[in-house]
Amino acid sequence: TQEISSGGVASNTLISSGGIQAVSSAGSAISASIKSAGTQTISSGASVIATQLSAGGSQLINAGAVASTTQVNSGATQSVTSGASTVSTSISSGGTQEISSGGVASNTLISSGGIQAVSSAGSAISAGVLSGGNQVIHGGAVISATQISSGGTQTLLSGASVNTTQISGGATQVIGNAASAVSTSISSGGTQEISSGG
Repeated sequence: TQEISSGGVASNTLISSGGIQAVSSAGSAISASIKSAGTQTISSGASVIATQLSAGGSQLINAGAVASTTQVNSGATQSVTSGASTVSTSISSGGTQEISSGGVASNTLISSGGIQAVSSAGSAISAGVLSGGNQVIHGGAVISATQISSGGTQTLLSGASVNTTQISGGATQVIGNAASAVSTSISSGGTQEISSGG
């Protein structure tokens, strides 16, 4: 375990095979690389920038913490817990961003097999969904200003609601039973599929 206390800075750390990097309030982690079974845990007030997650690595963002410009690939997971937030995460190649109740993700880019899963009372703002990416929205989630293009998909599960989505370039918005979409814009080969009860 690497423990980064207030005022401490760790750059270019490699975490794997059960290793843990724990970043405390006012500690900083820059350009960490987290691979198979490695974990980066971020506490409130920590500064974490440009982490790369791959091959089963995980990043746990706790209440009050913010992670910026994270890359999530190859079966890795970024967990955004209640009161936590992320800015400008990129998800691809089987990576997953899980947003729990009270968590907020802004300006996330989802592509090439990446998934953004937004639970009830979780929030995703201004996401971009490209070819092979999927934004999966559970009932009670707060979703606004998603842009879906180039074959990306937005999936609204039962009870989900979204606002101001833009669909273009072969992208698809799938509205499931008891789900709803408000103020959607569709252009350039975009598709909105409304299922029974949607």
